Amino acid sequence: LHAGREIGRRAQIFGDRGREFEQYKLAAIGDHPEACYLLGYYYENGYRGIAKDQSKAIAFYRRAAELGHVAADNRLRNLPEKE
Repeated sequence: LHAGREIGRRAQIFGDRGREFEQYKLAAIGDHPEACYLLGYYYENGYRGIAKDQSKAIAFYRRAAELGHVAADNRLRNLPEKE
């Protein structure tokens, strides 16, 4: 789990956006709270070429919050639910 997060971070540093995103997704599947939060952020903002998707952002933020990620819980309070 931590390895996926670290690989994603290193890919981010070196500009390998596709690998970064894939590694964060793998870490999120393993319930890594920071990876879930980052994917929520990417989907919320269309960051790094990811298409904006509020539903996915909310889902990733919600999972991160369930895993104890405080910033994700704060984002959920400020992000309107999609109808």
